[in-house]
Amino acid sequence: MRLFYKCILPTMPRWYGGSFILTPYTCWYWELFILKSFKKLLEGWIKMNKKIGLIILVVLLAAAGLGIYNYYLAPEGVEGAKIVSLEIVIEDEGIDEDFEFNTDAEFLLGLLEEEAETLGAGFESFDFGTMVVELMDYEADGNQEYFHLMVNGEDAERGPGEVPLEDESNYRFELRGY
Repeated sequence: MRLFYKCILPTMPRWYGGSFILTPYTCWYWELFILKSFKKLLEGWIKMNKKIGLIILVVLLAAAGLGIYNYYLAPEGVEGAKIVSLEIVIEDEGIDEDFEFNTDAEFLLGLLEEEAETLGAGFESFDFGTMVVELMDYEADGNQEYFHLMVNGEDAERGPGEVPLEDESNYRFELRGY
């Protein structure tokens, strides 16, 4: 009880003559209480906003990265007429065919779609792009084999939808197992 009269009571507002009067003890105590409460509220708000701000920053950086990739690094097709050679190898069926095409297509997939009837080509679309699943009327078993793409004797780093056609280049599709 003594603690109440010495420590807590002097810090409480006093009732004098119909109104509260703040004593010097009361002012600093209540100001400190209000400041601490406001500080806790502000800290919680800042923590929440840091998370939201961080999420927004990550999304903006991803969008900027995608924009930079598309503007500077994405492959660009070459416009105009080109002469390209296409080789299709399916060893199990004894197929080793060479074709030469004059085309205005900018990407390999465009050429394959233009000449789908000649090549006996079939495609399957996925979220990540279009995959060649059939050539020379031979359909690859998706669980065991696929058509491997090589450009000028080197493994392609991208699918046919992103491989730009270049004049006098050689494109090879070879059936391979997983």
